[in-house]
Formats: sequence, structure tokens, C-alpha cells
Amino acid sequence: MEKKIAITVTTLNALESNIDQRFGRSPAFLILNSDGEIVEGITNPSVDSGHGAGTGSSALMAEMGVTDIISGTFGPKAFSALDTMNIAMWTIEDGYTAKEAFQKFNSGQLTQMTIQKF
Repeated sequence: MEKKIAITVTTLNALESNIDQRFGRSPAFLILNSDGEIVEGITNPSVDSGHGAGTGSSALMAEMGVTDIISGTFGPKAFSALDTMNIAMWTIEDGYTAKEAFQKFNSGQLTQMTIQKF
């Protein structure tokens, strides 16, 4: 299965875009293929939502066929929704570009968020 990797970014400035730390309220998403090529760049319609930004963004990722998401943080509702949809969540510190985030993802340097199931 071909991976589609979404990266939360502050602007749609290609791979030089800076990472946005907030999944649900990220202004935009870059969608990359397994080779790190941009498939699509989209603005986040949930960025200014009064509530439900995380679940709205999660639904958008599912509609786009995303398999993995790189962001700084994921709220509890977004985490639950993405986990239910089997979309892998990867965390990265602030200060990186989308290109650098993909390189870290591709080389196994990011931490995957998981929930302990008993």
C-alpha cells in the first residue's frame, strides 16, 4: 500500500514550509507520497472552528486517504479519531521544515503516538 503522509505546516510554501505544532488548528497540510514528493497542499477548513477542530481535521485526513500524519501535538479527540481510523501519528519538535520532517520520518527518527491497550 502506498503511503500518504500529511505534515502540519504554517503555510503552503512547498517543502520549505515550517512545521505547525497543532494538528487540529494547523493552517495547512502538505500531503506527500512515500518518495517525499508533494501530492497535494490544502488549507485546513477547521483552523478557525469554535470546537471540533481536531475531529474535523481527522475526518479530512481520512477523506484524503492519509496513512500517516506528522505534527507537534494531537489533542485527545483527534488522537482517538485518528487511532480509530488506523492513521498513524508521529510527533516532531518545533523548528523543522516539512522536508526535514519527512527525512526524519523516512529514517525512523520520529516517535509514533500510541495508546496502551489492555
